[in-house]
Amino acid sequence: MYVIPIVATILGITLLGESLTWNEPIGCAIVLFGAAISQGRIKVRGWS
Repeated sequence: MYVIPIVATILGITLLGESLTWNEPIGCAIVLFGAAISQGRIKVRGWS
């Protein structure tokens, strides 16, 4: 569920020729970082 916006962005760029702006890679990184935290792959200090 977390990667659907990322895949949609990549497909939009490659198949539809949409332009990539600066905020899309930043948003992609935030989504992946949040998914990693929620799955316990990254430990955040002070959180159980």
